[in-house]
Amino acid sequence: MYKVLLVDDEPLVLSGIKFLLDWHKLDCDIQNTARNGKQALEIIEVEKPDIVLCDINMPILSGLEVLKEVTHRQHQPVFVMLTNHQEFDMARESLRYKAVDYLLKTQLEPEVLEKAIQSAILECDKRNKMAKIDLANEVIEEDNHKIIQGCLKKLLEKKIRNRNSEGYKLLEAHHILDRFALLEVVLDYSILPKAQNTSAFDRERIFGWEQELLETILPKLFNHYFLVASDSAYQKFQIFVWDVDEVTFKEHIETFYNKFLLASSNATATKISLLVSDVLKEKDIFHGLRQIDQLLEYYYCHEPELVYYKQIGETVYEDISLTPEINKLVIAIRLKDVAACKATFAKIEEKFGSTPHNPVAEIRSCIDLYSTVYAVLVPLLPEDGMNAYFVDLSKMIQTISEMLTFSQLQKWVRGFAEQVIWQLEQLTGSHFEVMERVKNYVVAHATEKLMLQDLADYVNMSPSYLSALFKKHCNQNLVDYINEVKMHKACELIREGNYKIYEISYLLSFENAYYFTKVFKRYIGRTPKEYQNKVRGR
Repeated sequence: MYKVLLVDDEPLVLSGIKFLLDWHKLDCDIQNTARNGKQALEIIEVEKPDIVLCDINMPILSGLEVLKEVTHRQHQPVFVMLTNHQEFDMARESLRYKAVDYLLKTQLEPEVLEKAIQSAILECDKRNKMAKIDLANEVIEEDNHKIIQGCLKKLLEKKIRNRNSEGYKLLEAHHILDRFALLEVVLDYSILPKAQNTSAFDRERIFGWEQELLETILPKLFNHYFLVASDSAYQKFQIFVWDVDEVTFKEHIETFYNKFLLASSNATATKISLLVSDVLKEKDIFHGLRQIDQLLEYYYCHEPELVYYKQIGETVYEDISLTPEINKLVIAIRLKDVAACKATFAKIEEKFGSTPHNPVAEIRSCIDLYSTVYAVLVPLLPEDGMNAYFVDLSKMIQTISEMLTFSQLQKWVRGFAEQVIWQLEQLTGSHFEVMERVKNYVVAHATEKLMLQDLADYVNMSPSYLSALFKKHCNQNLVDYINEVKMHKACELIREGNYKIYEISYLLSFENAYYFTKVFKRYIGRTPKEYQNKVRGR
Protein backbone atom coordinates (compact mmCIF):
# COMPACT_ATOMS: atom_id res chain seq x y z
CA MET A 1 0.00 0.00 0.00
CA TYR A 2 1.29 3.47 -0.92
CA LYS A 3 1.62 5.95 1.94
CA VAL A 4 0.16 9.40 1.17
CA LEU A 5 0.77 12.75 2.87
CA LEU A 6 -1.68 15.64 2.34
CA VAL A 7 -0.27 19.17 2.74
CA ASP A 8 -2.46 22.30 2.65
CA ASP A 9 -2.99 25.28 4.93
CA GLU A 10 -6.78 25.14 4.42
CA PRO A 11 -8.53 22.54 6.66
CA LEU A 12 -11.55 22.38 4.33
CA VAL A 13 -9.31 21.43 1.39
CA LEU A 14 -7.64 18.69 3.45
CA SER A 15 -11.02 17.26 4.49
CA GLY A 16 -12.35 17.48 0.95
CA ILE A 17 -9.41 15.60 -0.55
CA LYS A 18 -9.67 12.86 2.13
CA PHE A 19 -13.25 12.06 1.13
CA LEU A 20 -12.98 12.76 -2.61
CA LEU A 21 -11.62 9.27 -3.46
CA ASP A 22 -11.77 5.69 -2.25
CA TRP A 23 -8.07 5.65 -1.38
CA HIS A 24 -7.97 1.96 -0.42
CA LYS A 25 -9.33 1.05 -3.85
CA LEU A 26 -6.21 2.76 -5.29
CA ASP A 27 -4.01 0.80 -2.84
CA CYS A 28 -3.25 4.02 -0.97
CA ASP A 29 -3.45 5.06 2.68
CA ILE A 30 -3.51 8.67 3.88
CA GLN A 31 -0.76 8.43 6.45
CA ASN A 32 -0.82 12.01 7.77
CA THR A 33 -1.62 15.66 7.03
CA ALA A 34 0.36 18.88 7.40
CA ARG A 35 -0.75 22.55 7.56
CA ASN A 36 2.52 24.17 6.38
CA GLY A 37 5.76 23.42 4.57
CA LYS A 38 7.94 23.14 7.70
CA GLN A 39 5.62 20.57 9.24
CA ALA A 40 5.51 18.67 5.94
CA LEU A 41 9.31 18.37 5.82
CA GLU A 42 9.39 17.03 9.38
CA ILE A 43 6.76 14.37 8.56
CA ILE A 44 8.55 13.41 5.31
CA GLU A 45 11.82 12.94 7.23
CA VAL A 46 10.27 10.71 9.90
CA GLU A 47 7.42 8.83 8.16
CA LYS A 48 8.83 8.68 4.61
CA PRO A 49 5.59 8.79 2.55
CA ASP A 50 5.52 7.53 -1.04
CA ILE A 51 3.26 10.29 -2.43
CA VAL A 52 2.85 13.90 -1.30
CA LEU A 53 -0.20 15.92 -2.42
CA CYS A 54 1.00 19.45 -1.69
CA ASP A 55 -0.37 23.00 -1.99
CA ILE A 56 2.07 25.39 -3.67
CA ASN A 57 1.19 28.56 -1.73
CA MET A 58 1.52 28.03 2.04
CA PRO A 59 2.89 29.92 5.09
CA ILE A 60 6.38 29.42 6.58
CA LEU A 61 7.58 27.31 3.59
CA SER A 62 5.83 27.18 0.23
CA GLY A 63 5.09 23.87 -1.45
CA LEU A 64 7.69 24.66 -4.09
CA GLU A 65 10.33 25.21 -1.38
CA VAL A 66 9.39 21.87 0.18
CA LEU A 67 9.76 20.17 -3.20
CA LYS A 68 13.19 21.77 -3.82
CA GLU A 69 14.41 20.80 -0.32
CA VAL A 70 13.33 17.17 -0.75
CA THR A 71 15.35 16.82 -3.97
CA HIS A 72 18.52 17.11 -1.80
CA ARG A 73 17.46 14.35 0.60
CA GLN A 74 17.91 10.61 0.41
CA HIS A 75 14.16 9.86 0.56
CA GLN A 76 12.35 11.57 -2.32
CA PRO A 77 8.57 10.95 -2.48
CA VAL A 78 6.53 11.66 -5.60
CA PHE A 79 4.84 15.08 -5.54
CA VAL A 80 1.48 16.14 -6.98
CA MET A 81 1.08 19.92 -6.63
CA LEU A 82 -2.15 21.85 -5.93
CA THR A 83 -2.45 25.38 -7.28
CA ASN A 84 -4.69 28.33 -8.00
CA HIS A 85 -4.78 30.16 -11.36
CA GLN A 86 -2.51 32.97 -10.15
CA GLU A 87 0.26 30.43 -9.26
CA PHE A 88 0.52 28.97 -12.76
CA ASP A 89 4.22 29.90 -13.21
CA MET A 90 5.13 28.25 -9.90
CA ALA A 91 3.22 25.15 -10.93
CA ARG A 92 5.22 24.89 -14.12
CA GLU A 93 8.46 25.30 -12.15
CA SER A 94 7.41 22.43 -9.88
CA LEU A 95 7.49 20.12 -12.89
CA ARG A 96 11.15 20.98 -13.31
CA TYR A 97 11.72 19.49 -9.85
CA LYS A 98 10.10 16.17 -10.85
CA ALA A 99 6.53 16.74 -9.62
CA VAL A 100 4.36 14.40 -11.76
CA ASP A 101 1.39 16.76 -12.06
CA TYR A 102 -0.21 19.96 -10.86
CA LEU A 103 -3.95 20.32 -10.27
CA LEU A 104 -6.13 23.41 -10.12
CA LYS A 105 -8.08 23.46 -6.85
CA THR A 106 -11.05 25.04 -8.67
CA GLN A 107 -11.28 22.02 -11.00
CA LEU A 108 -10.50 19.27 -8.48
CA GLU A 109 -12.87 16.46 -9.49
CA PRO A 110 -12.60 12.77 -8.43
CA GLU A 111 -11.61 11.68 -11.97
CA VAL A 112 -8.90 14.34 -12.23
CA LEU A 113 -7.44 13.54 -8.80
CA GLU A 114 -7.58 9.76 -9.39
CA LYS A 115 -5.72 10.14 -12.68
CA ALA A 116 -3.00 12.22 -10.95
CA ILE A 117 -2.67 9.67 -8.12
CA GLN A 118 -2.37 6.82 -10.67
CA SER A 119 0.43 8.78 -12.40
CA ALA A 120 2.12 9.20 -9.03
CA ILE A 121 1.82 5.45 -8.34
CA LEU A 122 3.42 4.63 -11.72
CA GLU A 123 6.23 7.09 -10.95
CA CYS A 124 6.70 5.47 -7.51
CA ASP A 125 7.01 2.04 -9.10
CA LYS A 126 9.43 3.36 -11.69
CA ARG A 127 11.62 5.03 -9.07
CA ASN A 128 11.61 1.93 -6.84
CA LYS A 129 12.62 -0.21 -9.78
CA MET A 130 15.45 2.18 -10.69
CA ALA A 131 16.57 2.27 -7.05
CA LYS A 132 16.80 -1.52 -7.00
CA ILE A 133 18.77 -1.48 -10.26
CA ASP A 134 21.07 1.21 -8.86
CA LEU A 135 21.52 -0.82 -5.67
CA ALA A 136 22.27 -3.95 -7.67
CA ASN A 137 24.79 -2.02 -9.77
CA GLU A 138 26.39 -0.63 -6.61
CA VAL A 139 26.70 -4.14 -5.18
CA ILE A 140 28.18 -5.43 -8.45
CA GLU A 141 30.55 -2.47 -8.62
CA GLU A 142 31.55 -2.96 -4.98
CA ASP A 143 32.14 -6.67 -5.57
CA ASN A 144 34.22 -5.88 -8.66
CA HIS A 145 36.19 -3.34 -6.64
CA LYS A 146 36.93 -5.92 -3.95
CA ILE A 147 37.92 -8.52 -6.56
CA ILE A 148 40.22 -6.03 -8.29
CA GLN A 149 41.81 -5.09 -4.96
CA GLY A 150 42.34 -8.77 -4.19
CA CYS A 151 44.04 -9.30 -7.55
CA LEU A 152 46.26 -6.25 -7.05
CA LYS A 153 47.26 -7.51 -3.59
CA LYS A 154 48.20 -10.92 -5.02
CA LEU A 155 50.10 -9.23 -7.82
CA LEU A 156 52.12 -7.03 -5.46
CA GLU A 157 52.80 -10.03 -3.21
CA LYS A 158 54.11 -11.86 -6.33
CA LYS A 159 51.47 -14.55 -6.09
CA ILE A 160 50.44 -13.88 -9.69
CA ARG A 161 53.42 -14.94 -11.76
CA ASN A 162 52.31 -14.84 -15.40
CA ARG A 163 49.96 -13.11 -17.82
CA ASN A 164 47.76 -16.17 -18.26
CA SER A 165 46.35 -16.13 -14.73
CA GLU A 166 42.72 -15.13 -14.20
CA GLY A 167 43.74 -12.29 -11.87
CA TYR A 168 46.05 -10.76 -14.45
CA LYS A 169 43.40 -11.02 -17.17
CA LEU A 170 40.84 -9.29 -14.94
CA LEU A 171 43.19 -6.36 -14.29
CA GLU A 172 43.97 -6.22 -17.98
CA ALA A 173 40.26 -6.18 -18.90
CA HIS A 174 39.66 -3.19 -16.61
CA HIS A 175 42.62 -1.31 -18.21
CA ILE A 176 44.36 -1.07 -14.84
CA LEU A 177 47.69 -2.15 -16.33
CA ASP A 178 47.61 0.25 -19.29
CA ARG A 179 49.57 3.07 -17.59
CA PHE A 180 50.71 2.71 -13.99
CA ALA A 181 53.53 3.18 -11.48
CA LEU A 182 54.66 1.53 -8.24
CA LEU A 183 55.71 3.38 -5.08
CA GLU A 184 57.41 1.96 -1.99
CA VAL A 185 57.22 3.93 1.27
CA VAL A 186 59.88 2.89 3.80
CA LEU A 187 59.70 3.81 7.49
CA ASP A 188 62.90 4.02 9.53
CA TYR A 189 62.28 3.82 13.28
CA SER A 190 65.96 4.08 14.23
CA ILE A 191 65.70 7.78 15.15
CA LEU A 192 62.97 7.06 17.71
CA PRO A 193 63.80 6.46 21.40
CA LYS A 194 65.21 2.96 22.02
CA ALA A 195 62.15 1.57 23.81
CA GLN A 196 59.81 2.79 21.09
CA ASN A 197 62.13 1.65 18.33
CA THR A 198 62.20 -1.94 19.57
CA SER A 199 58.58 -2.31 20.73
CA ALA A 200 56.40 -4.23 18.27
CA PHE A 201 53.31 -2.65 19.84
CA ASP A 202 54.59 0.89 19.28
CA ARG A 203 55.71 0.07 15.75
CA GLU A 204 52.27 -1.26 14.91
CA ARG A 205 50.64 1.82 16.42
CA ILE A 206 52.91 4.22 14.49
CA PHE A 207 52.40 2.18 11.32
CA GLY A 208 48.64 2.58 11.73
CA TRP A 209 48.99 6.35 12.06
CA GLU A 210 51.16 6.50 8.94
CA GLN A 211 48.56 4.46 7.02
CA GLU A 212 45.82 6.90 8.04
CA LEU A 213 47.98 9.78 6.76
CA LEU A 214 48.53 8.01 3.44
CA GLU A 215 44.81 7.31 3.05
CA THR A 216 44.14 11.02 3.61
CA ILE A 217 46.76 12.38 1.20
CA LEU A 218 46.69 9.89 -1.70
CA PRO A 219 43.10 10.57 -2.94
CA LYS A 220 43.91 14.27 -3.31
CA LEU A 221 46.66 13.55 -5.85
CA PHE A 222 45.82 10.23 -7.51
CA ASN A 223 42.42 9.27 -8.91
CA HIS A 224 43.17 5.55 -8.76
CA TYR A 225 45.46 3.88 -6.23
CA PHE A 226 45.81 0.76 -4.12
CA LEU A 227 47.69 0.81 -0.80
CA VAL A 228 49.00 -2.29 0.95
CA ALA A 229 51.39 -3.02 3.83
CA SER A 230 54.22 -4.88 2.13
CA ASP A 231 55.88 -6.54 5.14
CA SER A 232 54.99 -7.88 8.58
CA ALA A 233 57.55 -5.75 10.43
CA TYR A 234 55.56 -2.50 10.04
CA GLN A 235 58.29 -0.93 7.89
CA LYS A 236 56.97 -0.69 4.32
CA PHE A 237 53.91 0.30 2.31
CA GLN A 238 53.49 -0.44 -1.40
CA ILE A 239 51.26 1.81 -3.50
CA PHE A 240 50.00 0.94 -6.98
CA VAL A 241 48.72 3.97 -8.93
CA TRP A 242 47.09 3.64 -12.34
CA ASP A 243 45.63 5.78 -15.09
CA VAL A 244 48.67 7.97 -14.50
CA ASP A 245 49.25 11.27 -16.30
CA GLU A 246 52.92 11.15 -17.30
CA VAL A 247 53.12 14.95 -17.65
CA THR A 248 52.09 15.70 -14.06
CA PHE A 249 53.29 12.46 -12.42
CA LYS A 250 56.61 13.73 -11.06
CA GLU A 251 55.01 16.92 -9.76
CA HIS A 252 52.32 14.89 -7.99
CA ILE A 253 54.93 12.53 -6.52
CA GLU A 254 56.95 15.39 -5.06
CA THR A 255 53.81 17.08 -3.69
CA PHE A 256 52.73 13.77 -2.17
CA TYR A 257 56.14 13.16 -0.58
CA ASN A 258 56.38 16.67 0.89
CA LYS A 259 52.85 16.55 2.31
CA PHE A 260 53.38 13.08 3.78
CA LEU A 261 56.79 14.00 5.19
CA LEU A 262 55.38 17.09 6.89
CA ALA A 263 52.34 15.28 8.29
CA SER A 264 54.46 12.34 9.47
CA SER A 265 57.07 14.53 11.16
CA ASN A 266 54.29 16.24 13.11
CA ALA A 267 52.57 12.97 14.06
CA THR A 268 55.31 10.37 14.62
CA ALA A 269 58.78 11.82 13.82
CA THR A 270 59.56 8.64 11.83
CA LYS A 271 62.11 8.92 9.02
CA ILE A 272 60.38 8.46 5.63
CA SER A 273 61.81 7.37 2.26
CA LEU A 274 59.89 7.12 -1.03
CA LEU A 275 61.02 4.86 -3.90
CA VAL A 276 59.33 5.42 -7.28
CA SER A 277 59.25 3.20 -10.37
CA ASP A 278 58.97 4.47 -13.94
CA VAL A 279 55.52 5.14 -15.39
CA LEU A 280 55.00 1.84 -17.19
CA LYS A 281 52.79 0.98 -20.15
CA GLU A 282 51.69 -2.04 -22.12
CA LYS A 283 50.81 -4.05 -19.04
CA ASP A 284 54.46 -4.63 -17.97
CA ILE A 285 53.71 -5.10 -14.27
CA PHE A 286 56.44 -7.70 -13.73
CA HIS A 287 59.06 -5.22 -14.92
CA GLY A 288 57.62 -2.74 -12.39
CA LEU A 289 57.99 -5.26 -9.56
CA ARG A 290 61.63 -5.84 -10.58
CA GLN A 291 62.20 -2.08 -10.49
CA ILE A 292 60.89 -1.94 -6.91
CA ASP A 293 63.24 -4.79 -5.92
CA GLN A 294 66.17 -2.87 -7.42
CA LEU A 295 65.07 0.33 -5.70
CA LEU A 296 64.98 -1.51 -2.34
CA GLU A 297 68.52 -2.78 -2.97
CA TYR A 298 69.55 0.82 -3.74
CA TYR A 299 67.86 1.94 -0.52
CA TYR A 300 69.76 -0.78 1.38
CA CYS A 301 73.05 0.75 0.26
CA HIS A 302 72.32 4.50 0.11
CA GLU A 303 69.17 5.24 2.18
CA PRO A 304 67.83 8.05 -0.08
CA GLU A 305 64.85 10.18 0.95
CA LEU A 306 63.20 10.28 -2.49
CA VAL A 307 64.52 8.37 -5.49
CA TYR A 308 63.21 7.48 -8.96
CA TYR A 309 64.17 4.33 -10.80
CA LYS A 310 65.74 6.42 -13.58
CA GLN A 311 68.22 7.85 -11.05
CA ILE A 312 69.78 4.57 -9.93
CA GLY A 313 72.44 2.61 -11.74
CA GLU A 314 73.30 -1.06 -11.55
CA THR A 315 75.01 -2.01 -8.28
CA VAL A 316 77.92 -4.48 -8.40
CA TYR A 317 78.20 -6.39 -5.13
CA GLU A 318 81.25 -8.11 -3.64
CA ASP A 319 80.93 -11.66 -2.36
CA ILE A 320 80.93 -12.23 1.38
CA SER A 321 81.58 -15.34 3.45
CA LEU A 322 82.01 -15.41 7.21
CA THR A 323 82.63 -19.15 7.46
CA PRO A 324 86.37 -18.91 8.41
CA GLU A 325 85.66 -16.23 11.04
CA ILE A 326 82.68 -18.13 12.47
CA ASN A 327 84.85 -21.25 12.88
CA LYS A 328 87.52 -19.20 14.71
CA LEU A 329 84.86 -17.68 16.98
CA VAL A 330 83.59 -21.12 17.96
CA ILE A 331 87.11 -22.11 19.10
CA ALA A 332 87.71 -18.77 20.89
CA ILE A 333 84.40 -18.99 22.80
CA ARG A 334 84.97 -22.59 23.86
CA LEU A 335 88.43 -21.63 25.12
CA LYS A 336 87.03 -18.42 26.65
CA ASP A 337 89.78 -16.58 24.79
CA VAL A 338 88.66 -12.93 24.92
CA ALA A 339 91.62 -11.63 22.91
CA ALA A 340 91.06 -14.12 20.05
CA CYS A 341 87.36 -13.28 20.08
CA LYS A 342 88.08 -9.56 19.78
CA ALA A 343 90.54 -10.15 16.92
CA THR A 344 88.03 -12.32 15.03
CA PHE A 345 85.20 -9.81 15.40
CA ALA A 346 87.57 -7.09 14.18
CA LYS A 347 88.07 -9.19 11.02
CA ILE A 348 84.29 -9.58 10.60
CA GLU A 349 83.71 -5.83 10.97
CA GLU A 350 86.51 -5.24 8.47
CA LYS A 351 84.77 -7.54 5.98
CA PHE A 352 81.58 -5.52 6.30
CA GLY A 353 83.63 -2.34 6.16
CA SER A 354 82.15 0.42 4.01
CA THR A 355 81.34 -1.67 0.92
CA PRO A 356 77.87 -3.26 0.85
CA HIS A 357 77.50 -6.80 -0.35
CA ASN A 358 74.40 -8.47 -1.69
CA PRO A 359 71.69 -7.72 0.93
CA VAL A 360 70.36 -11.28 1.00
CA ALA A 361 73.88 -12.74 1.40
CA GLU A 362 74.80 -10.28 4.17
CA ILE A 363 71.64 -10.97 6.16
CA ARG A 364 72.09 -14.72 5.75
CA SER A 365 75.73 -14.41 6.94
CA CYS A 366 74.64 -12.47 10.04
CA ILE A 367 71.97 -15.07 10.85
CA ASP A 368 74.60 -17.84 10.52
CA LEU A 369 76.96 -15.83 12.74
CA TYR A 370 74.36 -15.30 15.45
CA SER A 371 72.95 -18.84 15.35
CA THR A 372 76.39 -20.45 15.64
CA VAL A 373 77.58 -18.18 18.46
CA TYR A 374 74.27 -18.68 20.28
CA ALA A 375 74.63 -22.46 20.13
CA VAL A 376 78.17 -22.34 21.56
CA LEU A 377 77.93 -19.48 24.06
CA VAL A 378 74.50 -19.88 25.70
CA PRO A 379 75.24 -23.27 27.35
CA LEU A 380 78.21 -21.62 29.09
CA LEU A 381 76.17 -18.75 30.60
CA PRO A 382 74.43 -18.78 34.00
CA GLU A 383 70.71 -18.06 33.63
CA ASP A 384 70.80 -14.93 35.79
CA GLY A 385 73.86 -13.63 33.93
CA MET A 386 72.41 -13.87 30.40
CA ASN A 387 71.56 -10.56 28.70
CA ALA A 388 68.77 -9.87 26.24
CA TYR A 389 70.90 -10.69 23.19
CA PHE A 390 70.84 -14.38 24.06
CA VAL A 391 67.36 -14.97 25.48
CA ASP A 392 65.33 -15.64 22.31
CA LEU A 393 67.04 -17.16 19.25
CA SER A 394 64.04 -16.91 16.89
CA LYS A 395 63.29 -13.30 17.85
CA MET A 396 66.85 -12.18 17.11
CA ILE A 397 66.86 -14.02 13.78
CA GLN A 398 63.63 -12.23 12.88
CA THR A 399 65.17 -8.89 13.89
CA ILE A 400 68.15 -9.51 11.58
CA SER A 401 65.89 -10.64 8.71
CA GLU A 402 63.88 -7.41 8.92
CA MET A 403 66.87 -5.07 8.60
CA LEU A 404 66.48 -2.88 5.51
CA THR A 405 69.82 -1.06 5.30
CA PHE A 406 73.54 -1.77 5.26
CA SER A 407 74.10 0.71 8.11
CA GLN A 408 71.57 -1.14 10.29
CA LEU A 409 73.45 -4.39 9.69
CA GLN A 410 76.84 -2.79 10.43
CA LYS A 411 75.46 -1.37 13.69
CA TRP A 412 74.09 -4.79 14.64
CA VAL A 413 77.44 -6.52 13.99
CA ARG A 414 79.26 -3.99 16.21
CA GLY A 415 76.67 -4.37 18.98
CA PHE A 416 76.73 -8.16 18.75
CA ALA A 417 80.53 -8.21 19.00
CA GLU A 418 80.39 -6.05 22.13
CA GLN A 419 77.83 -8.35 23.75
CA VAL A 420 79.72 -11.56 22.99
CA ILE A 421 82.99 -10.11 24.28
CA TRP A 422 81.27 -8.74 27.37
CA GLN A 423 79.70 -12.13 28.14
CA LEU A 424 83.09 -13.84 27.74
CA GLU A 425 84.65 -11.31 30.11
CA GLN A 426 81.99 -12.18 32.70
CA LEU A 427 82.83 -15.87 32.32
CA THR A 428 86.55 -15.23 32.79
CA GLY A 429 86.01 -13.10 35.91
CA SER A 430 86.95 -9.76 34.31
CA HIS A 431 84.38 -7.81 36.32
CA PHE A 432 86.56 -4.95 37.55
CA GLU A 433 85.93 -2.79 34.49
CA VAL A 434 82.17 -3.39 34.69
CA MET A 435 82.02 -2.46 38.37
CA GLU A 436 83.99 0.73 37.64
CA ARG A 437 81.45 1.61 34.94
CA VAL A 438 78.64 1.13 37.45
CA LYS A 439 80.38 3.31 40.04
CA ASN A 440 81.10 6.07 37.52
CA TYR A 441 77.47 5.98 36.37
CA VAL A 442 76.23 6.39 39.96
CA VAL A 443 78.55 9.36 40.56
CA ALA A 444 77.54 11.03 37.27
CA HIS A 445 73.81 10.57 37.99
CA ALA A 446 73.81 11.17 41.76
CA THR A 447 71.05 13.79 41.53
CA GLU A 448 68.70 11.35 39.78
CA LYS A 449 66.45 8.70 41.29
CA LEU A 450 68.65 5.68 40.63
CA MET A 451 66.97 2.28 40.41
CA LEU A 452 68.71 -1.09 40.32
CA GLN A 453 66.98 -1.85 37.00
CA ASP A 454 68.49 1.30 35.42
CA LEU A 455 72.01 0.24 36.34
CA ALA A 456 71.37 -3.34 35.20
CA ASP A 457 70.17 -2.08 31.81
CA TYR A 458 73.25 0.15 31.56
CA VAL A 459 75.63 -2.82 31.79
CA ASN A 460 73.30 -5.40 30.16
CA MET A 461 72.86 -7.59 33.24
CA SER A 462 69.91 -8.82 35.20
CA PRO A 463 69.35 -6.79 38.42
CA SER A 464 69.95 -9.82 40.68
CA TYR A 465 73.19 -10.75 38.87
CA LEU A 466 74.51 -7.18 39.02
CA SER A 467 73.65 -6.88 42.71
CA ALA A 468 75.47 -10.15 43.52
CA LEU A 469 78.55 -9.19 41.47
CA PHE A 470 78.78 -5.75 43.08
CA LYS A 471 78.57 -7.24 46.56
CA LYS A 472 81.22 -9.82 45.68
CA HIS A 473 83.73 -7.43 44.05
CA CYS A 474 83.13 -4.23 46.03
CA ASN A 475 82.30 -5.76 49.42
CA GLN A 476 79.30 -3.44 49.67
CA ASN A 477 75.64 -3.54 48.71
CA LEU A 478 74.90 -1.55 45.56
CA VAL A 479 72.03 0.32 47.27
CA ASP A 480 74.40 1.33 50.08
CA TYR A 481 76.91 2.60 47.52
CA ILE A 482 74.24 4.70 45.80
CA ASN A 483 73.15 6.26 49.10
CA GLU A 484 76.76 6.83 50.12
CA VAL A 485 77.48 8.73 46.88
CA LYS A 486 74.30 10.78 47.33
CA MET A 487 75.23 11.68 50.93
CA HIS A 488 78.73 12.82 49.88
CA LYS A 489 77.05 14.94 47.20
CA ALA A 490 74.71 16.32 49.90
CA CYS A 491 77.71 17.25 52.08
CA GLU A 492 79.27 19.04 49.13
CA LEU A 493 76.08 21.03 48.51
CA ILE A 494 75.78 21.93 52.21
CA ARG A 495 79.36 23.18 52.22
CA GLU A 496 78.66 25.36 49.18
CA GLY A 497 75.84 27.01 51.14
CA ASN A 498 73.62 27.80 48.15
CA TYR A 499 70.66 25.59 49.08
CA LYS A 500 68.41 24.93 52.05
CA ILE A 501 68.27 21.40 53.50
CA TYR A 502 64.87 20.56 51.99
CA GLU A 503 66.03 21.87 48.59
CA ILE A 504 69.05 19.55 48.68
CA SER A 505 66.78 16.59 49.48
CA TYR A 506 64.75 17.31 46.33
CA LEU A 507 67.89 17.94 44.25
CA LEU A 508 69.06 14.44 45.15
CA SER A 509 65.64 12.95 44.23
CA PHE A 510 64.50 12.02 47.73
CA GLU A 511 60.75 11.85 48.16
CA ASN A 512 60.78 14.07 51.25
CA ALA A 513 63.18 15.87 53.61
CA TYR A 514 62.35 13.53 56.52
CA TYR A 515 63.61 10.44 54.70
CA PHE A 516 66.65 12.37 53.41
CA THR A 517 67.54 13.36 56.99
CA LYS A 518 67.21 9.77 58.18
CA VAL A 519 69.53 8.44 55.42
CA PHE A 520 72.00 11.32 55.93
CA LYS A 521 72.36 10.57 59.64
CA ARG A 522 72.84 6.85 58.96
CA TYR A 523 75.79 7.46 56.60
CA ILE A 524 77.31 10.70 57.95
CA GLY A 525 76.64 10.18 61.65
CA ARG A 526 74.73 13.42 62.22
CA THR A 527 71.70 15.22 60.80
CA PRO A 528 72.05 17.61 57.84
CA LYS A 529 71.32 20.55 60.15
CA GLU A 530 74.03 19.42 62.60
CA TYR A 531 76.47 19.03 59.69
CA GLN A 532 75.54 22.48 58.41
CA ASN A 533 76.15 24.03 61.84
CA LYS A 534 79.51 22.33 62.06
CA VAL A 535 80.51 23.65 58.62
CA ARG A 536 79.50 27.17 59.67
CA GLY A 537 81.52 26.87 62.93
CA ARG A 538 78.53 27.02 65.25
